[in-house]
Amino acid sequence: MPLFPPAKRNWEGRTLQLPCGATSITWPPTNWQQMSADQRLLQWEFAAMQFQSVSPGNQILDRLELLAHYNMLALPGTAIPSLKPTAVHKMRFYNYDVIRRIAVTASCSADDVVILRQVMEASKHRSKSTDALLRFLQGQKIALRL
Repeated sequence: MPLFPPAKRNWEGRTLQLPCGATSITWPPTNWQQMSADQRLLQWEFAAMQFQSVSPGNQILDRLELLAHYNMLALPGTAIPSLKPTAVHKMRFYNYDVIRRIAVTASCSADDVVILRQVMEASKHRSKSTDALLRFLQGQKIALRL
């Protein structure tokens, strides 16, 4: 389980073949800017399911958890799933929001420092199932969309 979802990426003008087991996934999908918000969500869910199917370890069955794991694939203008988030889902996005705010403003309060220390300590126990994909995106210089 991620402590916070991986940052969304800026996919404008980029298309990659993302390694997915023995195959690859073209991301973002062709003509994604012309897709409806719901079609973008469906593409994101489909890609996340493909990555999850070749991921070692426990399979993620919860739709919101799956999307949180593969948050880096979310496209601008994607519909928000119409599912009620649990306290755990909310916690992840609150953690992400604090970290995003610190990165964007380049400053943090004493409370922010405490939260960062807690996240750093807890990160030793996080899921590493998306690390290879994140390293690949970093190597391709796909910018964060904060």
